[in-house]
Amino acid sequence: MPLRRAEGRDVTDMVELAEQRRLHYQRYQPTFWRKAEDSREQHIPFLESLLKREDVIILGACEN
Repeated sequence: MPLRRAEGRDVTDMVELAEQRRLHYQRYQPTFWRKAEDSREQHIPFLESLLKREDVIILGACEN
């Protein structure tokens, strides 16, 4: 599967994957992984800031 560098248009999908993982983890460890109500809203600017950094590389799998 080919990889490419993540771009701004990928943030929505990245956040959705993280939300799904949070909910999954919460089922097994509800105290440690209790999902914040605004986790999605907090995660978006964080990921956007990472994409702008020169010292960070975020890769994603892409379909052909």
